[in-house]
Amino acid sequence: MLIQDKKYLVILLAVNILTIILAFFWVGPYSVRTDTDHYVNQINVMRGDVEVDDLEGPFKEMYYYKIYKPIYGLLSVWPLGSLEPLNVILFLNIIFLVGLTISSYYLFKHLGFEEKFSFYGAVWVATGYPVFKYGLALVTDISGWFFAVLSILVFLYGVKSNRLNLVILASLVGFVGSISKETGVLGLLFCGLYLLFHYRDYTFSKFLKVLASLCAPFLILQITLMLIMSKLNASSLFEWVKFNYRIFFEDFYKLKYFLTNEFLAFGLVWVFACLGFYFLLREKFWQDREKFILLLSAILATSAVLLWPVFYYRILFIQLIFVMPLGLYGARKILNKYEQSLGKVFSESILLFPVLLNIVLFLLIKKY
Repeated sequence: MLIQDKKYLVILLAVNILTIILAFFWVGPYSVRTDTDHYVNQINVMRGDVEVDDLEGPFKEMYYYKIYKPIYGLLSVWPLGSLEPLNVILFLNIIFLVGLTISSYYLFKHLGFEEKFSFYGAVWVATGYPVFKYGLALVTDISGWFFAVLSILVFLYGVKSNRLNLVILASLVGFVGSISKETGVLGLLFCGLYLLFHYRDYTFSKFLKVLASLCAPFLILQITLMLIMSKLNASSLFEWVKFNYRIFFEDFYKLKYFLTNEFLAFGLVWVFACLGFYFLLREKFWQDREKFILLLSAILATSAVLLWPVFYYRILFIQLIFVMPLGLYGARKILNKYEQSLGKVFSESILLFPVLLNIVLFLLIKKY
């Protein structure tokens, strides 16, 4: 098993390298997006190179909106103080890409998928259209995806092995996710829902211990951060949400826009996911309590993104925590049924079709 893991992890690292090369070849090493200047300003201010009052107009306003997500600025002070601001963001996003890929592989394994299918699931994550387009861009989306997946992985290991220290670690990872990107905290929301749905499996005192281990570290750090931010006159998350509702148009909430962005988020993986859900329904999966709780927790936790004032694929991509496992479930059922008739090479190559489509979309689409 360890040998298999090493083999697949080496291939996944190669996939990451190819993803980086393709992104750099097409958009250059600095994929500048709308948020780039704001994060560069954050880094410069936190390093002491620029005063907040020196920022002009909307840059000063956006600094106060985004300072509650200071992870890039903090890491730019230490240990990445020698790098230029753009290189700080780029370097961290490459690290988060590798971390997201590896965490996804082990999460899928923990959910019961064999190494082969866990590998393909991680490839789907690593080569998602949003990863090509925004994963290596100078914004923070990939940090949210990474910390959300990692917090779920650590938490599930903790509750399965009855180790409260891992539950505490999951809480800390969730906090780091929350100061990286709004979606970074949704992994912790999954953990809370999963625990609540499993309350009958614990004595009351044990349940309180696990719940406290999950909630207390996050809440203590989050409240401390809010107090610090209030001293810095930073805007709250609530004010940031209101600001976004003000600037986005009604078109971003139309069904056509939603469906387009859901397709861009996962592409052909949706086909496998729909098949997976179909097979689960046929098997009456709600009778398998663990499967039901895992799927329900993942769907409910990621439903929070539907409250955001815009349906955008880089925001919707956090739904990977239920779309990818559903897709793997469907793929496994199909391959197990038709592998002999189709041949192993051809049947497994079908799992690469989503990757090929994402690459084509990335190279062709300019609008999104």
